[in-house]
Amino acid sequence: MPSGRAILGGLLVTAAAVGVAATTTAAGDPPGVMVVVAAEPVDPGSVIPAAAVRLDRVDLPAASAARTFADPDEVVGGVALAPLEPGELVQRSAVLAGDRPTTGGRVVSFALDRPRALNGELRRGEQVDVLATYGTGGDATTAVVAAGAVVHAVDTGDTATVGSSGGVVLTLALARPDEVMALAHAVDTAGITVVRSAGAGADPLPDRYRSPGP
Repeated sequence: MPSGRAILGGLLVTAAAVGVAATTTAAGDPPGVMVVVAAEPVDPGSVIPAAAVRLDRVDLPAASAARTFADPDEVVGGVALAPLEPGELVQRSAVLAGDRPTTGGRVVSFALDRPRALNGELRRGEQVDVLATYGTGGDATTAVVAAGAVVHAVDTGDTATVGSSGGVVLTLALARPDEVMALAHAVDTAGITVVRSAGAGADPLPDRYRSPGP
């Protein structure tokens, strides 16, 4: 059996080794960055209030940190494009900010046959463009009545107001008042088609299309 002095010496050596390892690990840790995280739930299409976000220090690779916000002022007043939960990183792809109006948004619902609503395969937070076709035959024209609208809800249940092939009740959040009016008018007077937005890097759709004829 080792003596008491040998046991004590071994404990001191072990403690010293643990201290050196802890110091080395702490020195090698990344310093972390301050990023904006959600402080309370935010629904897609909602304007983000100041109380819904806070700053937190996290360890992130540089590429990931570049897709987040470092200042809550960049987020407050923006429109959430995806649901946010407490503690979740607020990514730039999840917030509609910039020059486009982000306050005074409105939510509107309307029914569509499945083939005109991507077969109902839409999720909350996605962006869509809404097209309206007025008239019939060679005189028909198609116009963009809402661009980059945020999907607020999708109801694929049975609805008496939609076609026999099955339908979708789509709820969209719109930021611009003129798009709200144009969509409401189109729902009653035109054929509506919803297309999934390809994102900011895609070419924008033309404002209006008319068949060139025979």
